[in-house]
Amino acid sequence: MRFATVTSRRAGRRGISLGADSRGGAAGWVAVALVALLGLVGIAFDVGSLEVSAQRCQEVADGAALAAATELPDGAVTSTALDIVNVNNTEGKGWQVNSTAEDVIVYGPGSTVRGISLGPNTTAVEVTVHGPVTFGFSRVLGLENAAAQRTAVATRGIAAGGFPLVTMWIDTATAFNCYERNSYLDQILMAEGPHYPGIAGSFGFLQAPEGSTAGWFDLLQGYDLDEEDIATSLVAVGDTVYAKTGVDVGLFKAAFASDQGRSRIERGSTGIYQYDTSDSFTDGNPRVIMCPLVTYDQDSGANAAFTVDGFAAFYLEGIEQGQKQIHATFLDFYIPDDPIFGSPDYDGFYTVRLLL
Repeated sequence: MRFATVTSRRAGRRGISLGADSRGGAAGWVAVALVALLGLVGIAFDVGSLEVSAQRCQEVADGAALAAATELPDGAVTSTALDIVNVNNTEGKGWQVNSTAEDVIVYGPGSTVRGISLGPNTTAVEVTVHGPVTFGFSRVLGLENAAAQRTAVATRGIAAGGFPLVTMWIDTATAFNCYERNSYLDQILMAEGPHYPGIAGSFGFLQAPEGSTAGWFDLLQGYDLDEEDIATSLVAVGDTVYAKTGVDVGLFKAAFASDQGRSRIERGSTGIYQYDTSDSFTDGNPRVIMCPLVTYDQDSGANAAFTVDGFAAFYLEGIEQGQKQIHATFLDFYIPDDPIFGSPDYDGFYTVRLLL
């Protein structure tokens, strides 16, 4: 028993001695590991800073490209893009970004941008934004700084998805008759039926598109529509639309002329629109109406079907309620692939969106 006890104590002493040596060695390795770990954390921080800078570059590039696209095809595209970048580069606030004129590239119709071909009525602008980042911990590896870089492309093109429906139609012959008379000022007469030969500018009313969340009158009046109403009421070239029958004179007047400040003419003649005319009007004026140009197909009454050939944009000058006549100044027409009306000038036919 003693021998066993003594042996046990000696063994214990030897174990204690070995443990002391082990702690000393381990402490050294831990110190080395901590230094390496801190270095990795520091490098990760620098890499993270670069990633944040890249995200900031993308946000600024998106905004700059969208703003510049509104100036296409012949406006101040480059200066608009650079202005947006500079506004987002306030010294001492947020992540720094920069671009030069060489970072703004304009593409014309038919060009290929990042593998995507532009249509005949589409232009694009590409904006690249740089974000310089100064490293901290990575300097021990000889890396003092780097620059993030991101690019955005925005297009200006005719809204291929269609336009929100104003629930009326104009016969396609209107466009050609106005053009031949070299006059874009017309009285548009309401049609007695789905086809009204010999009258330049016949019009009628249309049913709301299937699935539309907006009411028929709201679409005609263009008042109190939310995003869902607009998104569910788009009409595109080639669509079939149907006649709306039984529209009384009161609704016609309320939509266009007089409805307690809600009609198109009333709203389009007050506030920021007070001094608007067909020659000079503010964007968004409700007196500017875009509606389908159609060709009559078949049937009658509520089953009268029309094919959408294109769209007309006109400034609503006034109405004659009794005769259901619209006095309008036509601003432009859009009929795809037509030699006269295939490339409209009016901005309302175009939309701006990010391509990538």
